[in-house]
Amino acid sequence: MVDAEGTYHAWVIAFADAPGTQDVHHLTSTDARTWTLQVDDSLGDLSDGLGEAGALPASVVQVGDEWAMYLTGTLATEEQGWDIWVATAPGLDGPWIRSEEPVLRRGEAGAWDAGGLDFPTVIAGEDGYEMFYSGIPAAETTAGSVGHATSEDGFAWTKDDDVIVEPGICGGFDERAILQPRVLLTATRYLMAYAGYAGDTSSRPQVGYADSLDGLNWSCEWPAPALDTSTLTGEGVHTIAAFQFGNDPALLVEWLANGGTDVYLAEFGLGGF
Repeated sequence: MVDAEGTYHAWVIAFADAPGTQDVHHLTSTDARTWTLQVDDSLGDLSDGLGEAGALPASVVQVGDEWAMYLTGTLATEEQGWDIWVATAPGLDGPWIRSEEPVLRRGEAGAWDAGGLDFPTVIAGEDGYEMFYSGIPAAETTAGSVGHATSEDGFAWTKDDDVIVEPGICGGFDERAILQPRVLLTATRYLMAYAGYAGDTSSRPQVGYADSLDGLNWSCEWPAPALDTSTLTGEGVHTIAAFQFGNDPALLVEWLANGGTDVYLAEFGLGGF
């Protein structure tokens, strides 16, 4: 999800009934409510050489004179353990060309992110680029934390040594794992909406909300789930995407219901979304 000159752009994954490579679609909107499909045949090439479920776009940012799409995927030869890749295009309508190798690899055995990396958010700053991503210590784990990496050019990345957000930052609803860091940079601070997990592996996440002055030291902004789901029925949150909606942050929320998923717009109000 990205706002470019008054037009919102979203890249969504359309999942079929059977496992396999899934389809990426480009949508545009002027109000983040009504969306139009944009044909971009290059999106199908993003999954070349990747295993199930193919390429999963997570963050799009302008890098110099082109656009960069950061996505997760697993090499078909490796079967499990996601890494972060980048695809570039001259404009948001494509054509996109994916890197031959990941730009950020999961850690070595025993590292906190050895099991896989996911859901990167990349932010452009005065001195380069910052990436916030979720990582797990092993492919079978139920834990998860948030890491940070930096780059001068958006393509060569250096990880920080330590986790920057650990489970439990906002209380019991996120005590098992914190994943999907969706970060926005305002004039005064960083904001992060995230998926917080508690309980066993069958539980659905609650949306947490944290902030930071430097992007490295984070505090809980609201010590309870920040997304009001009282009007929704179904299984719960699957994924979220954050974006600047006018003067306030907002979310697109993929919600599991009726055997599939729908996407909702969540606007910001007192204490949360």
